[in-house]
Amino acid sequence: MDEQRFRLRQGAQIVGYLRIVGQTSFYSKDSFWWNGSSVDYSTKDAWTGMKDKNNTHLYAGDIVEFEPIPGEDVDMGALLLQEGAWVVKSVTTDVEYPVHALGLSLYEGKDLRWLSYLFLNPELAESWGFWED
Repeated sequence: MDEQRFRLRQGAQIVGYLRIVGQTSFYSKDSFWWNGSSVDYSTKDAWTGMKDKNNTHLYAGDIVEFEPIPGEDVDMGALLLQEGAWVVKSVTTDVEYPVHALGLSLYEGKDLRWLSYLFLNPELAESWGFWED
């Protein structure tokens, strides 16, 4: 059965998480204990379906460390959902690297290391044309 996950926020504050399994929604304030009690939120960030090399769930807007070219220098990038496809957008070069292409995974969770959140970096988000409500 497919599972959807979301990180729930009020502005820059993470207030909980949502898991949808089939027709049932589960909420958690810590991503550990889950129940059916709703959490008040204004924004939800989609889960990429991946965990990083430290087993941390990765969501839209997470800033990660990655290698644009395997074996080359490490870069920082933000995970973004662009037109239904996940990309890692380099913070230093603005190049978008697709996570999947032609049915193949170009990056897996073990290739990434979570660093921070894009929503804590409003200048970067604004320069890329992303606006928070």
